[in-house]
Amino acid sequence: MARIYRDIFVNTPVFSDFYFYNIGHENCRSKHEYGPNIREKYIIHYIVNGQGTYKVKDQIFHLKKGQFFIIRPNDIIHYQADDKNPWEYYWLGIGGSKIEDILTSCNIHPHSYVGQIKQSNKQIKYLFELLMKSKHFDYLKLLEIYTVFFQLINSLEGEKNFTLPNLSKMTKKRYSKSFILYVQNSYHLSSLSIYHIANSMSLNPSYLSQVIKEELGVTPISYLKGFRLHKASILLEMGNHTVSETAKQVGYDNEQSFSRAFKQRFGVPPSRYKGNH
Repeated sequence: MARIYRDIFVNTPVFSDFYFYNIGHENCRSKHEYGPNIREKYIIHYIVNGQGTYKVKDQIFHLKKGQFFIIRPNDIIHYQADDKNPWEYYWLGIGGSKIEDILTSCNIHPHSYVGQIKQSNKQIKYLFELLMKSKHFDYLKLLEIYTVFFQLINSLEGEKNFTLPNLSKMTKKRYSKSFILYVQNSYHLSSLSIYHIANSMSLNPSYLSQVIKEELGVTPISYLKGFRLHKASILLEMGNHTVSETAKQVGYDNEQSFSRAFKQRFGVPPSRYKGNH
């Protein structure tokens, strides 16, 4: 008896860091198997009915409805439907440089291969059918399509007690990047303070200051001051702004305070810097 399955390949990634390239569905026959073999890209199977086994790296997983398994690139894998209650599954082929980061956010660590599906089988089937029937080559529909894709990824749940060893370091790095982004977009506000930045991130100002010192090697105040003065030097080099105008554009209400800080940083007052550059 011939296999009955659907296998769709698309090449319309919206995000280069994380996208899908393949969608499929199969209601497997008794003992239907694949492998031993390897895949070149990631594939996630969502089991919506029945049961079967998945073998990878000398591990054997007995899986059933409501679970998923992940195939990672270049792993030797083998999976087989149960003889009495063969599984039915959908699959997603995914690509991009941020795959493991996204999976980690679902509590799926780099050496984890199986887990639970948070949404009901009915909802998973609905989302996959919606995705498979979508007009993948209609660019006006891509955002809607990827909304469904992200819902399917968000339905994955790995180990509940999983904690990444360097999670604290990763979190601190994100805090520092958010701090830098905030400064880059708000340095011109004279009222800008570490309190405001920390509050926007729901952090204690003292803790944020500690993180910035660890990650960037300078205090938040020093970083903000340095960034403002760097922007000021660029404005002065352009020659279109007075010292007073420049001071205000980079967040200084007081021209004298600006001039002192600028001279301390560049060795010359802003009035001379403007004429010599």
